[in-house]
Amino acid sequence: MAERVEAVLAQLGMDPAVHGLVHADLHLGNVLDHHGQARPLDFDDASWGHYALDLAVAVDSVPEALHPVLLGGYRAIQPLPEGYQEHAKALLAGRRLFLATFLLANGLPAAAHLELLRVFTER
Repeated sequence: MAERVEAVLAQLGMDPAVHGLVHADLHLGNVLDHHGQARPLDFDDASWGHYALDLAVAVDSVPEALHPVLLGGYRAIQPLPEGYQEHAKALLAGRRLFLATFLLANGLPAAAHLELLRVFTER
């Protein structure tokens, strides 16, 4: 899987149209409702990355029935990031590999992390 993720990242490239400053952890737990508007928080993972991955993480965090709603709202503002539809699954797999490696390297400090690893292996 790591080779597939590496190939996808190389294929997406580093052009500013596909790569730039991203939140890098934009899931529902990192978004607050402020008077009906979504407000992201927790920017400690913000980095340079692929816009397609940032969107894939956000979509993955909502129930599957809401995927079309989230993507429709995104499209109402701008087109989906280049490579999103084709590579979302591989990008998410890469993120899960990174998180699993991080958790294992840091001694799995909480039982919740074991559950997270179990969920990753099921997807």
